[in-house]
Amino acid sequence: GVTVSNRRVGAWELLARIGQGSGGEVHRARDAQGREVALKVLTLPPDASMLRRFRREMAALRTIDDPHVVRYVDHDLEARPPWIAMELVAGSSMAGEIRARTGGPDARALLWLRDLGRGLAAAHRAGIVHRDVKPGNAVVDRTRAVLIDFGLSRAETTTSHLTGSGALIGSLLYSAPEQLDGKPAGERTDV
Repeated sequence: GVTVSNRRVGAWELLARIGQGSGGEVHRARDAQGREVALKVLTLPPDASMLRRFRREMAALRTIDDPHVVRYVDHDLEARPPWIAMELVAGSSMAGEIRARTGGPDARALLWLRDLGRGLAAAHRAGIVHRDVKPGNAVVDRTRAVLIDFGLSRAETTTSHLTGSGALIGSLLYSAPEQLDGKPAGERTDV
């Protein structure tokens, strides 16, 4: 796996860990040309299901082109550890921004929702269903909100809504009623 003492993954120098999720970490990383990215690295031993999830995320990001969806940069799923490089959005988690707020809704929150709607519309036009839309899967900066983490995404034509073990896909508190009822996830589920 990758640890703080391991400062390189492939051609990327790891600068700081900026996120962590199921089976992986996201690092701010830089290549020899000085290009900085968000580098998602699989830190658990790569099993078939985690590699499928990485492949799904990489394929989804390569398909969607919208300023409100994190942009694909590069990948190496055969490397040890496997990694995906994405646009580095200089901002903070929408979940953190929401927790830090003490007042009621304001214009910024409405703009974030508008941006996430635009990002979802672009994903849906590309035939991709995110399946885990929540504040923790969005980054906000001074000018926009950006949808991230397409690890649970599926092509719209895929009807699977459960994992192989029958577990619910997505985050329980942000799941749509149809997901909880065991129905397939689609565009309406994302919204």
